[in-house]
Amino acid sequence: MTTTYDAEAPDHLTYKIVGGSSAIIIGDRRWDRTPGSGWKLSVQEPIKQPTPAWGPQPIDAHLLGTTRVAGHTALLISFYDPETVGFFTIAVDRKTLRTLALTLTAAAHFMHHRYSDFNAPITIKPPR
Repeated sequence: MTTTYDAEAPDHLTYKIVGGSSAIIIGDRRWDRTPGSGWKLSVQEPIKQPTPAWGPQPIDAHLLGTTRVAGHTALLISFYDPETVGFFTIAVDRKTLRTLALTLTAAAHFMHHRYSDFNAPITIKPPR
């Protein structure tokens, strides 16, 4: 399953699941849509964006070495997050210190993120 997220500080987020649902969050409002239906408005606790996928106190961090991601030399770092109860491996750009890729492995759950287009102009608006 592939999901694309766009995040815009301070409190805007949108996601689209290929062949599945979509959502738009702006401040205290949220719109959700499932395939074949219209947008449904609901109240949303405001979120802060961007935020990392892991909790506030990861432990047991280790530098594994270096790798290349999308043409960038990156540090490969692993750690455990007790809040997520998962093991993370992230690739961090050596020059900008931005996370370029992330892999999470947890009980009955795994995911891979690719991060790109940092500071690219985007506008997240309510649906029409």
